[in-house]
Formats: sequence, structure tokens, C-alpha cells
Amino acid sequence: MKRLVPILGFLLLLMVVNVYPARGGEPTGKIGPRNPTMYRCVDKDDPRIIKVDRMAVEPIKDIADNDPSTLDSNCFVTTVSDFGFDTKDAALFEGYLDELEDYCKDQEGKGEDFILVPIEDTRIEGYVYEFHPDINNPGEWFPVPSRDVHVTAKGITFDIFWGTDEDGYYYFPNGFGAGPIIISMKLPHDAHPINPNVVINSTGLEETWTVFLGFYRGDEAPPDVTQLRAPNGSFLPFTTLEDLQTLSRCGYMDLPDVAKEVLPDIAPPSSAEESTIQIPDVGGTLPPDRSATIIAVAVILAIALPIAGILKVRRKE
Repeated sequence: MKRLVPILGFLLLLMVVNVYPARGGEPTGKIGPRNPTMYRCVDKDDPRIIKVDRMAVEPIKDIADNDPSTLDSNCFVTTVSDFGFDTKDAALFEGYLDELEDYCKDQEGKGEDFILVPIEDTRIEGYVYEFHPDINNPGEWFPVPSRDVHVTAKGITFDIFWGTDEDGYYYFPNGFGAGPIIISMKLPHDAHPINPNVVINSTGLEETWTVFLGFYRGDEAPPDVTQLRAPNGSFLPFTTLEDLQTLSRCGYMDLPDVAKEVLPDIAPPSSAEESTIQIPDVGGTLPPDRSATIIAVAVILAIALPIAGILKVRRKE
């Protein structure tokens, strides 16, 4: 029995590590390494009331005043400004946020309460089209809006989805902060994505990204996907090697999945995704993936604990 105790303890520790992964060095915020000026002081009851925008305290205020380009510094810009501390270090970043929060609270007046919030004003929207071969124009393909397609937006620390309407239109109702975001689809087994992972670099500021996504059915693929266009004449966007470098620099951990389309010789193509049909204009947060390690440890514990109990009872007898 005594020998089982350290073994069970190790298994429990392993399970905890997998359920609660280490966050050391992970920056505060919704998407990843954030510009430390990307926070604003707003009214607690009505966030639309902004007391202080693009907040900064000493010495960052001096840095921003002397070099305006600092305000646009982020993880996907190669020349990241030196703010006096490592913006990827969670502890140092938290210390800076504490200063900002204190400064924000000092702005209270006339019965108003102010709180510190990240700036998340970037909007993402777009359309999903199913492409068909044009029998009247051999080699040409035309787009048809596709409804009820599950569109996912995935960042460093979030994974959310939304469904397309009858026009193939989707949008994410909440704003996004600064950092790389991957837009993708989940399709039925007989459907194949044309541009499966589109990387956008959100600034967090007030801007709108329109992302066109496409897919086709059957075994016949479009002869040249780079020439496919949306009804408005826009080409479909594709992931580039530069996008992979951006994801790596910003701390994105699922690079193999995205690299499959950019580096097919290194990463084999993925199999067809499971059918996921969503009600139009319905979205939410995707549940976290179940780690195989967690499942294995759970099975072992389910077997080991009863055995340990039986052995202990027999010893007492």
C-alpha cells in the first residue's frame, strides 16, 4: 500500500499539470504579447464612456511621446519597442498593469467608477462560398454563398466560433485585441477547404478585417485556387511563410496544423474534418481539447484507487 502512494501522487500531479498547463511567461490579455499602451480607462457601468484612452504611465509615457511609432509596436512587427520590461513576461506585465489600474482609479469623480480594460476594437467578418465548376466555361469556377458553416477564430488564448447566414455571411460580435488570429472552417466529410487557415494580424484598434473563405465538394479540385474570386472580385486569402513566422514570434503553439498548407512536404495534409452544422448567426466558445494524457491518467486512477482501497481493508483485517 505504501508503495502505491507515491505512484498515485505522481499520477495526480501529472493530471494536474495537463489540466492546468503552465502559464509562465504568457502575457496578460486576450491574444498574446500586447503593446503595454493598449489599455484604456472606462466607466465601470458603461464601457462606452472612455476616461483615458491608450493609457501609459512613466517611463512608458516618455517613450511613447519621444517615439510615436512605439504606439504601433506589437508582436507581429519585427522592430518591437523596448518598454523597459519584457512584455512577454506575465509577472512584469502584471506589475505595469497594477500601476495603470491605480492611475485609472484615481480618475474617479462625480460619483463615477472607472476600471482598466484592454483595447479590443478590431472587428472580423467575412463570407463563406462553395465553389462549383462552370460547365459553360471549362476551367472556370463560380462561388455560391454557403449557410450554416462553422467559422472559427483562434488566437493565443481563445477559440470562438460563429455560423454563416443564408448569404454566407459571418461576423464575430465581440472585438479583438492585438495579435495574430487564425480564421478557419469546420466542414462536412465530403467538403474540402480551399484556404483552410487564414492568418490576420489584429491591431486591437478600430478596424475591420473581411475574410473570404472557400471550399468545394467531391474529388475534383479547382485547377488554380489562387485565381478564385469572391462575387465582389476579391481573391481568396492564403497563409504564407511570413504568417508562420508571425505566429511563431507571437507565441502561437499550434503551428503544425497551420503549416500543413504552407509546407505540405513537411506536414502531411489533414483528413476531412467532422461535420459541424451550426444554426446561422450562432456562436460561442469552443470547449478545450481533451488531452490524451489526461484520459490515460484518469483510466489508471480509476483502476488503481479501488485496488488500493481493497488492499488497505484486507491489511486491517
